[in-house]
Amino acid sequence: MATKTRTYQLLFIIALAVILGSCSDDDVVPGGPQPHPLEAYDSCTISVHYIGIDNEGGTLSTAGMSFDNYGGHWVGNTFTMEWEVHEDEGALYSGLITLTIDPKTLMVTAFSAHSESLYWSDGPFQIFEISGEAIPIEENDEGSHFYRISGSEMCESVTNLYSRKEDEGSIWEEFVDYGCNEDSYIQVFIWDMN
Repeated sequence: MATKTRTYQLLFIIALAVILGSCSDDDVVPGGPQPHPLEAYDSCTISVHYIGIDNEGGTLSTAGMSFDNYGGHWVGNTFTMEWEVHEDEGALYSGLITLTIDPKTLMVTAFSAHSESLYWSDGPFQIFEISGEAIPIEENDEGSHFYRISGSEMCESVTNLYSRKEDEGSIWEEFVDYGCNEDSYIQVFIWDMN
């Protein structure tokens, strides 16, 4: 009788091992914690801090840019946020951000941002654009993801960065190239506003 019981116990252990071995990381256990789908994230902010290099290649200046949240949507694993805001005295703020995120690793595999700011009619104007790849996730909380890359790694991630400010038709600051130091970073924060 004891041998029969041990045989059943051994068969049970083998069967359990086969079942557990056939489960992949992609399987969701019914009744267990459910992953927060990327499509639920409808909000985004981006901050960039870098060294701007002017068109003469000699002037270095610490510079930065932040993009506020205007809400966005997903197509596949690409998030798009577009805005056009009209304010008093002819001020106009417009832009487009795209983020492509690998749903398995949650890394930002590609990103781009373009913004144009007219602070009032015939007033100062600013254009900023950046694109790149490979921003790792730093925090993965329920309902939000925080991405950051900093220092020299930021320059390895960025493939294009351009900034121009002008007033009364004259360019008073233009960065055609960029550099990085220990204070440089790109931060991306996406979350579910609901």
